[in-house]
Amino acid sequence: MKVAVAIPDVPFVEGGHLVIARELVRSLRLYGHEAELVFTPMNPLGKVLLAYGATAAIDLRHDGNGRPIDRVVSFRYPTFVLNHPGHTLWLCHRLREYYDLWEEFQAPLPTYTALAKERLRRLLVHGWDKRAFKRLGNRVFTISDTVGARLTRWGGHPWQTLYPPAPERAYRTEGYEKSIFAVSRLVSHKRVGWVIEALPYMENKDVRVRIAGEGPEEEKIRARVQELGLTDRVTLLGRVDEEGLIREYSRCGLVFFAPLKEDYGFVTVEAFKSRKAVITTDDSGGAQELVGKSGAGIVTPPDSRETAKALDRIFSTPSELERLGEIGLRWAEENLSWERAVKVLVS
Repeated sequence: MKVAVAIPDVPFVEGGHLVIARELVRSLRLYGHEAELVFTPMNPLGKVLLAYGATAAIDLRHDGNGRPIDRVVSFRYPTFVLNHPGHTLWLCHRLREYYDLWEEFQAPLPTYTALAKERLRRLLVHGWDKRAFKRLGNRVFTISDTVGARLTRWGGHPWQTLYPPAPERAYRTEGYEKSIFAVSRLVSHKRVGWVIEALPYMENKDVRVRIAGEGPEEEKIRARVQELGLTDRVTLLGRVDEEGLIREYSRCGLVFFAPLKEDYGFVTVEAFKSRKAVITTDDSGGAQELVGKSGAGIVTPPDSRETAKALDRIFSTPSELERLGEIGLRWAEENLSWERAVKVLVS
């Protein structure tokens, strides 16, 4: 089968949707299909309607040699509007500023004119999406129940959850050090700095934090570490390569991942594949969902003191770190498979 895996081109951003798309192409080829990654137009928020129109005009019924393309798989806005009889959607998210993040997005708009413009764009985006989802019918899968619940709330469209497995890497386990590993883009909604806020409340002062990633919050986090007098306990690693990432996962005691309302969160399943438990919060969306379903970690309220208590408990019993790590690995191996994903999406 010839499959076009379509994804909007967002320059210089390596988001989770791109990870899923690349892994899906690799897996499709592995299991005997002809697959290609196809980039579609993408614009900033103020010009997003132009991207919707340009995407709707794309013809993916045939390849460059005139041969038919059997299936199109897409992931996020505005690729919903691709018109192909074999179009299947594996939904990462819609334009969240116009759905579940609308209240937070519109609140700081400076003038009524600005608000009116965004209300109009929101109305038009909802219209595009409604028509697209009607055409997709029952060929809609979501990467988590969290994403599916948003579909139910805004539009009531039917969906099925299909969890993406971790990217194929040589995950390993080298031990369980007295350290917490956090990896993410350093932006406010990823809340990486929360684990730093918990450290002063911990009784166990031997536990260290290692943070991998870059972003606009880096200097703010660095300054906060100095302000709290934690320079001997917190290490900012910056960007790490694949081997560095695997090494950090393999040696840490557990992984901290508590973004706000995350769609999915590959960090969680990568930790599971490394036999590491995950500590998260009850408002983290997909991360809380995965930890809750697997039982391979700890879910706390979004409160530094509560996080500190949980960390003290689990680090006081090293065998518990190993036990939860084994649970996570077993759950991932039993429930997440690229072979299954391929079969579901092209069936």
